[in-house]
Amino acid sequence: MTFEERVQAVANHGFTERQAGFLTTVMLHGGVCLGRQYCAYAGIARGQKVHDFFSGLVANGYATAYPRAHRKTHLYHVHAKTLYRAIGEPNNRHRRPVPLPAPSNASWCSTRSSPTAAPMARNGAREGGALQPRDAAVPV
Repeated sequence: MTFEERVQAVANHGFTERQAGFLTTVMLHGGVCLGRQYCAYAGIARGQKVHDFFSGLVANGYATAYPRAHRKTHLYHVHAKTLYRAIGEPNNRHRRPVPLPAPSNASWCSTRSSPTAAPMARNGAREGGALQPRDAAVPV
């Protein structure tokens, strides 16, 4: 099945050619996307068209929105078996649930007592290293 045939098969589910092309690309390359990726693909500014497109995907059960991507950005997971069947990939692994990213308040900083402090010192890195937040940096 060629890419154009796949796009046409998705378009038969009520999507425009542009939307179908984007969805086909997403489904073949990970199954997840952001609104700004659709904007870049379609060459449009973020606005009502983008909102309506993704709202329709979620409302019709084609995708799930995860509001934890970054600030107000939503991560969309396209998982509808009908769409994957249309592109000839009904059991594609990209349909599986998406592991959610860590909460934005998670701590990724190394401290003196952390398991990474000793290896960092052995490798010549200053204790605390580049992962230390500014207010907690170890003085030189």
